[in-house]
Amino acid sequence: MTVNLGVSAGAIYIVRNPLDVVLSFADFQGIAVDVAINALGARNFELPRDASNVSEPLGNWSQNVESWTGKPNRALHVVRYEDLLAKPVAAFGGVATFLGIDAPRPRLEKAVRHCSFKVLRNQEDKTGFSERSPAQERFFRSGKSGGWREALNDEQVGRIIENHREQMDRFDYVPEGF
Repeated sequence: MTVNLGVSAGAIYIVRNPLDVVLSFADFQGIAVDVAINALGARNFELPRDASNVSEPLGNWSQNVESWTGKPNRALHVVRYEDLLAKPVAAFGGVATFLGIDAPRPRLEKAVRHCSFKVLRNQEDKTGFSERSPAQERFFRSGKSGGWREALNDEQVGRIIENHREQMDRFDYVPEGF
């Protein structure tokens, strides 16, 4: 974790299934999925410095998740990406409550509509998106969870689970049979 919660008002951490993260990361970096699996499993992984960015220490997926979520802290609100997709009003309502925002349900529903994947992708198509990497056709690629089921083979899934089982178990990400 690169944020000191002792001197910060708080943080919101969004955790996502590494089986899907690897696909997004491969697209973002413009690398093969197997290279992305290795990167997400590499202890003390850092995004390399380039002309526009300083080196960014992330750790591997498990180190990153553990560093943020391993010790409960009332200054930290953890949200599963999958819950934002499945129950966006409830999940976003939890974020609003954490931030001390009184947001009636109609206001939450409006906010969710205005930040839907479809709206964000349309905005990107019209005006671009500064976070899109040079390797990507678009930043807002699919906006779904579970794409790994069609994109990864059993060996790749097994490698990811072998590297991250403990944290994946904590967030109910290990698929049946593995």
